[in-house]
Amino acid sequence: MRRTGHSWTPLPLSVSIAHRDGVAIAAAYDGATLIGVDIERPHAVAPEHSRYFRGPRERDASRDVDATLVWVLKEAAWKALGLRNDLPFTALELDFARDTRELRAVSIEGAWIGARAHVIRLSHPRELLAAVLVMDARAP
Repeated sequence: MRRTGHSWTPLPLSVSIAHRDGVAIAAAYDGATLIGVDIERPHAVAPEHSRYFRGPRERDASRDVDATLVWVLKEAAWKALGLRNDLPFTALELDFARDTRELRAVSIEGAWIGARAHVIRLSHPRELLAAVLVMDARAP
C-alpha cells in the first residue's frame, strides 16, 4: 500500500437506513443526535390493528393520527434508540401536539426525550410514506 499523504478520520455520526419496494432512504446526523428512518406503503396498517402497537396513552392522545404514520414513526424511534428486540412495541410511546399533530417527544418506559420528525410522502416510482426522526442523544 502506498502512502499518499491522506489520512482517514472517523466522524462521530448517527446513521439510519430503511427500504421498501425497491426504494431506500438514509439519514445521517452528528454523533450527539440520535436519528432513525422508516418507510412503508400508505395505509399499510389498518386502524384496527394499531391496538397491537399503540400504548394506552397513545390510544387516546394519537387516535386521530394515521395508524401507518404512527407505525413508521415508532419504527424510526426504535432504530434511533437502538432498542432491544424483546421489548414490547407498546413500551415506546409517541407524544403529538394536540393542535398540529406534530411529534413532540418519545417515551421509553416512562423516560421522555424531545423529538421531531420530518414526514415525507413519495409518489414516484410508487406511493410511500417515510419519516426521519431526530432526538438529542444527551437526553435522559
